[in-house]
Amino acid sequence: MEELTGEDIGIIDVQDGYSFVDILNGKGNILLKRYKEIKLKGKVVKISKAKS
Repeated sequence: MEELTGEDIGIIDVQDGYSFVDILNGKGNILLKRYKEIKLKGKVVKISKAKS
């Protein structure tokens, strides 16, 4: 998968204990298929698709 760039990041909604991040340009589904967790600023975070 190509690296995520600033152009691939949409609206970010920060909540207590979790955040929502819009991943654009078709990279969101690719990201979800490849990873269940990612490392962000030295911390392991779980990723999942938001429930509609």
